[in-house]
Amino acid sequence: MGRKAAYLKDVLLWAVLGLPALWAALTNILDDRYTWPEVIAGLTAVGIAVALARSRPLGAMLVTAALWAGSVAVRGGPTVFFLALAVMSYLAGARMTRARPALIGLPAAAVAAAVVVPLARWLLAAQWDLGAWFVAVTGIALFGLVPWLAGHARHQSLALTRAGWERAGHLERERRMLAEQARLRERAAIAREMHDLLGHDLSLVALRIGALGGRRRPPREPAPGGMRSGWSWPTTNRSSGPGCGRSWRRTRASTW
Repeated sequence: MGRKAAYLKDVLLWAVLGLPALWAALTNILDDRYTWPEVIAGLTAVGIAVALARSRPLGAMLVTAALWAGSVAVRGGPTVFFLALAVMSYLAGARMTRARPALIGLPAAAVAAAVVVPLARWLLAAQWDLGAWFVAVTGIALFGLVPWLAGHARHQSLALTRAGWERAGHLERERRMLAEQARLRERAAIAREMHDLLGHDLSLVALRIGALGGRRRPPREPAPGGMRSGWSWPTTNRSSGPGCGRSWRRTRASTW
């Protein structure tokens, strides 16, 4: 879906940039109407520039600069292809990450136009046309360099905005990490306090249990005569008679 949308945008851009050439060929507003070979050549060059605009923005800008210089050389004055040069230059400035290639390419294109346009005018019109030379060089500076600077400023603004949002996101992640570390430290401190308190309580419980164990009542010693404490019935026979009763009373008295 993204590629289709980009393709449709490129086709629409090509149609918009080629519309002035069609208008110049189909209407009589201009004193010198554009011929169809000029229109076809212009539309072809604009199509090549639009096709290169995404992957090779510098190449697209130089193609439109060559189209501008060539049309000025043929017609001897300003042409309708200034719009293509301005738009491609702006897009190149907005899409290029490095400024040095454009700052080298545009002056090189201006120098080439300053050499080629007068020579082409001399070959076509058999005269040196300094006006065409001035229009070609000034057009590259006005419709090429100025829009490129505007696009480059836009590119830097967007880059700074993205860098600012990335920095804000990084700071937010750091803040969350520090807050999480603070919570972990607080939980660890609470766990240590609970551990110490529980250990203290367990120590007190152990001490109390030990104190209670030391205060237990010692066991009673066995009664005289080898009898255990408590009640016990003598193991004598009932047939003992009165002696048995006296023995039982002595046993009971000895236990008390």
